Amino acid sequence: MLQTKVCILGRICFSRGGMTKSAMANFSPNFTRAELLQISRRSLIGALEELRQITCDPLPAVDPRRRPLLEALAKARVLRHERPWVCPDAVRPFWEDPQLPSRSQMKSCVGEVKALIPHLTGLDDDLLPWTAGFWQGLRLSGALVVHGGHPRLQPGRPWLAEDLERLPFPGRLSTPDRQGRQWLIRCQAWRLPVANALSADVLAGLLAGARRETTADGIWLVVPHTESVLRLLSWWGVSMKKAVKENELWVSPFYGVLLSGHMPVVCAQSMLVRRAGGCPLLPLAIWESTFGSGGPPSYLLPERAGALPFACGDATRKRHGWTRDFLHATAVHLGVAQASPEMRRLLKEWRASAAAVDQRALAGLRGRHSSDGPGTHRVFQLAGKAGGRTIHAKDWGAHHKKRIHRSQRCMMRYTASRATREIEVVPGKAV
Repeated sequence: MLQTKVCILGRICFSRGGMTKSAMANFSPNFTRAELLQISRRSLIGALEELRQITCDPLPAVDPRRRPLLEALAKARVLRHERPWVCPDAVRPFWEDPQLPSRSQMKSCVGEVKALIPHLTGLDDDLLPWTAGFWQGLRLSGALVVHGGHPRLQPGRPWLAEDLERLPFPGRLSTPDRQGRQWLIRCQAWRLPVANALSADVLAGLLAGARRETTADGIWLVVPHTESVLRLLSWWGVSMKKAVKENELWVSPFYGVLLSGHMPVVCAQSMLVRRAGGCPLLPLAIWESTFGSGGPPSYLLPERAGALPFACGDATRKRHGWTRDFLHATAVHLGVAQASPEMRRLLKEWRASAAAVDQRALAGLRGRHSSDGPGTHRVFQLAGKAGGRTIHAKDWGAHHKKRIHRSQRCMMRYTASRATREIEVVPGKAV
């Protein structure tokens, strides 16, 4: 058995490393020895995780003639109906033959269908964002506890309970008990296997199920201090902080906002806290270590607020006295001086989406202003944070620019919709 595992590990490392003649021909010798060791370490960790997924739970023996029926019933039970053998229409999308099996044939394999679900793959695209990795992250965070073969939602997470109440597939929450706990009943999606235990979905589930704790320096996400959680956070290069309790860790909501695209709606909105722990110093330190290297000494980092979640603008940075040397030393202290490839990809995606949203928002504002036509007057009333101040249309651009640069709040991907909601066109007299 050990020899088989070693052979599988060697094949995985061989395939992940791409050690072929064509790969060796295109190999670039520009890496330093430390970088090569880091790449080798990450490849070995990824290979071990894949090996653990392959050998942890063997596939049950299934008759090849019954396998198509079992897979069709298992997919229908996860995606369409809790008991597909009483609802043949739920099985039809997953059955190739025009003639459906009889109900007696489907009822005869109920136990085999239940045993096959933990080995059913390829359903993540149909379950987004409730993928198998997201359910695994919820279990790692302690929000979902499996007791007696049934998952139970722990109290203190109303955002997660609201999302679980409107699942797009079979499953619902029971009424709370005396301790506020709720059971997830008639749901099979949480039993699906995880393809990659270090994926972004697992990290998103971990942060979505984390408790919130308010301290003097902001709101933090509380995750368990376990070996699996440490392995996941270290793989992504997430900055963590020791909590008051020894068995807990604090993580900034900054990472939750970065992964909001892998979360349900209410869980993603719950990451928009008023004051995130470690911010805006953490986003600026990450910016300096990821994008600021090689720039001129007077380089503005970042060029505006909202370039990264909870990041402040250049004026606020100068007011705090945070120089580039100070930010680099802070990045080394927080452990974010060298971003992982996965985290670097997330940061680049965020920058690109934020720039695209800003362009659409500005284009929409220009279009609304030009549609008024010459000789007409419009009054733009700013609601909420600006205190209901009334501004003429010609002064709106400068005020909006000033508000973006001096805001310490996160400019989310919903910038365009936020601007539409906060700006109300009110007919009035000329100012």
